[in-house]
Amino acid sequence: MTFFLFPAAPPWLAAAKGILPPVKELILYHIERLSGDLSRIYVSMNANPVAAFPSLHAAFPFLWLLCGRKYFSKTSAILLLINMIGVAFAIVSFGEHYVVDVLAGWLYAAVSFYVTEQVALPFLLPLTHADLDSGRRASAAIS
Repeated sequence: MTFFLFPAAPPWLAAAKGILPPVKELILYHIERLSGDLSRIYVSMNANPVAAFPSLHAAFPFLWLLCGRKYFSKTSAILLLINMIGVAFAIVSFGEHYVVDVLAGWLYAAVSFYVTEQVALPFLLPLTHADLDSGRRASAAIS
C-alpha cells in the first residue's frame, strides 16, 4: 500500500534521472559480468522500480530476527542479526535503497510482528496453556 501512496525512486533510478550524482548499479554490474542473459532476466523482473520505500529487503531479515529471538536459540538470533545487518549494508551500498528505506522497513516489520503477536495470534489461538491444562484435567477426571 505504501508503494502506491508514496512511490519513491531508489538511488540508482534517481541518479539515472539526474536527481542524484551517479550511482553504480553494482548488482546489475556483477550479474552482467556473470552472464548477459542473467542481466536481461534481472531487468525484466524489476516489476516496480518505484517501490523503494519501505525496503522489504530490510523488513524481512528483521522480521526473521524478531521471530528467531522469540522462538529459537540465542545463536540463531545472533546469526539472524548478522544477516539483517549484512542485508542492510548491501542494499544501501549497492544503490538499491536509502538508509531511511531500511529504517522504515524495520519499523514495518516491528509493527507487523507486534500486531501479529498481540492481536492476531490471541484472536486466532484463544486457548491458553491454562485452558489446555484444565481440559486435560477434566478429561482425566471423566475417564
